[in-house]
Amino acid sequence: MKLRWRIACSVVCLGAFAGLVDCGGSQGTPPPPPPNQPVPTISGIAPGFVASGSPAQTLTIKGTNFDSSSTVTLNNTEHAATLVSSSQLTVPLTAADQANPACYSITVNNPAPGGGASNPANFAVRDPTSPIFVVDIDNHRVQVFDDNGNYSSQFDHSFDWPTGIAIDCQHNIYVKDGNHNCWVDKFDSNANFLLQFGQCLIPYGFIGPGVFDNASLVATDGAGNVWVPSGDFFYIQKYDGSANFQSIVCMAQLSALTVNCPMATPFDVQPVDMAIDTVGNIWVSNINAGIAPPLVTFDNTGKYLTTVGSWGSGNGQFNANVRYSIELAFDAQGDIYATDSGNNRVLKFDSQGHYVSQFGSPGNGNGQFNGSTGIAIDAIGNIYVTDAGNARVEKFDANGNYLSQFGSYGTGNGQFSVPFSVASR
Repeated sequence: MKLRWRIACSVVCLGAFAGLVDCGGSQGTPPPPPPNQPVPTISGIAPGFVASGSPAQTLTIKGTNFDSSSTVTLNNTEHAATLVSSSQLTVPLTAADQANPACYSITVNNPAPGGGASNPANFAVRDPTSPIFVVDIDNHRVQVFDDNGNYSSQFDHSFDWPTGIAIDCQHNIYVKDGNHNCWVDKFDSNANFLLQFGQCLIPYGFIGPGVFDNASLVATDGAGNVWVPSGDFFYIQKYDGSANFQSIVCMAQLSALTVNCPMATPFDVQPVDMAIDTVGNIWVSNINAGIAPPLVTFDNTGKYLTTVGSWGSGNGQFNANVRYSIELAFDAQGDIYATDSGNNRVLKFDSQGHYVSQFGSPGNGNGQFNGSTGIAIDAIGNIYVTDAGNARVEKFDANGNYLSQFGSYGTGNGQFSVPFSVASR
């Protein structure tokens, strides 16, 4: 018995050298710690907005560094996520998530060790009965209609030549006024005047923060910031909702600038309109047809990314003889629509800038344009396009099929003299 015990122990101890057991009673080498989790990033979400009260649906999040432990925070509430791949998650939206109009921040979170929260994406729950706001340039006003095109009301604030309109997540309304008034007027959701900021070219020709041109438009982002392009001065500016200057992005070498602003683009760009996607990427429309492409994109810091489209009359092209402007709007899937007033149509591109489709043609019939200018997309995906030369607004479904129209030439309620920009909240 004693001999057998010694042999067994020898065998076991030999096994210890192979890392199987510890005969000497020591603790052995501890296992290595788990590797640090990477920080996730979000590159886009779809849908980017939903109509309040709509049926529950699934949110798709695209990005990097997702895994099975990733969770999603929406409206400060953690949601379980389904991993599709390291670059895609899906999250079921509840009825509560979609109950009331509001704007929410979305982040993806990876647990410790390492890990952390991603960059935020902006998700909106929008009012399906939102009014439609139309800038009526030569009548110096903004008119308000219901989603069926019935006139509701109008407002102004001694507008000289209003060109642009945008609405933020709190339903505040921003109107860019031009000609002799190079400023932005802010109104509450009931069109009560709140504040005004900006001015025309200051004495001695200096330009920079707070100086706007007299013809460009205005945009808002999901974080409540206000963006003002100035095509005459080759820059865009960012302000918070209280009109405090945040930043400036320059698109030409400008000797008259009052601040240091290195040129962000490899060519001169004259920005006239802007749209900001769910992760803050900036799309700018350009009317400098002789030098730069029609659409230029930047990240949320103002770093130049790429260009979209070209000049001409083919698919994905814009007429270099821009009659009015090139205005922009995103749909819920992140596709972008751009008015091509020179070719009397609307072009659609995906979120990567690839041409998808178009609708519209020259004329004054249903679905035709005599200068397609402003564009807006409502909470359920209907598209509204201002038809400046025909003094009307046309309504299309999400596929570009003509639905209806409203307006006529004149100065009365519901009539237009150069309807230009349009917005829906």
